[in-house]
Amino acid sequence: MGIHLSKRQKRIFNHVLFWVIIIFYFSILPVLINQRFMPYLLGNLVFIPFDMTATYFIIYFTIPRYLFTKKYVGLVFFIIVAYLFVYLTSYILNNYILPALNLPHYPGFNLGRIYNSTIAFTIIASTASFFKIFNHYKTVYFDKISLENKSLESELKIVKSQINPHFLFNTLNNAEELIFEDRDRASTYVFNLSKILQYMIYETNDEWIPLKREIEYLQDYLKLSAINYDEGFVSLDISGSPAGKIIPPMIFTPIIENCTKHSRKNTPIPGIVVKMRIVDESITLYTENYIKKGKDEEKLMHGLGLSNLRKRLQIVYKDKYYLHTKTMVEK
Repeated sequence: MGIHLSKRQKRIFNHVLFWVIIIFYFSILPVLINQRFMPYLLGNLVFIPFDMTATYFIIYFTIPRYLFTKKYVGLVFFIIVAYLFVYLTSYILNNYILPALNLPHYPGFNLGRIYNSTIAFTIIASTASFFKIFNHYKTVYFDKISLENKSLESELKIVKSQINPHFLFNTLNNAEELIFEDRDRASTYVFNLSKILQYMIYETNDEWIPLKREIEYLQDYLKLSAINYDEGFVSLDISGSPAGKIIPPMIFTPIIENCTKHSRKNTPIPGIVVKMRIVDESITLYTENYIKKGKDEEKLMHGLGLSNLRKRLQIVYKDKYYLHTKTMVEK
């Protein structure tokens, strides 16, 4: 049976533990020089509320307001104020309170006492300040990482949401053309389209999917696209095993889509070549096609689909990817 503490309870526990350690540390030191433990423990219990006041003044007022905002003049000033408070309370306790309680005390206001108070409070305040500063920058760091991840996730969702309508718009345009040319082929086209849409709607919500399933989707997509061309016009060649490999869903769609939509029909077979090579942790997709006459080549190379693909690749793979497009002039 474990003990579960809330965040607030953990914080209180850590503070109590810190001050218990401080009290016993300064109570045990005199024992090392043959002094009695209990009188010094009681004396430290008298001192500790004032040390706590000065310490919390530094870590909850001075550091957040002046260190984290880089106002160093104010930081130095209020640290000096805290030390003066410690010196004053130490003088009052040693000259009036501790003698009345018959506890070890050091009357007067000599340099030795100032030195001892400085060392003791520096140990306490610097230790507490270290934890305060460490926790602050740890929180800032993880908040930054969390914000970056949320930003990347949001951007990735936007990019993916742009890909799906773009694909649907193109395929519906093709279906509309087929309806007037050949209703039977249009019916087959719509059936294949429904299979692809089922994949897009129900299987691409995860960040990663099996590469094998993505290949099946590409095969269905190319079958759909092949309806617009003669038999053998679309060539697909896949080598290597996709087993155990995962990939972001529809990552290759913009490339395949550009190939099939903007290819000329009156070209040597195969007019569209798609090759995928799977070697170890590397996946290479190579496509080749003839661009329709009159198409703006610059727009095709830097259009919405490829632009979104570059963004998505950068989000997912950082700089561990390579995307290259090239236009060759026919001889």
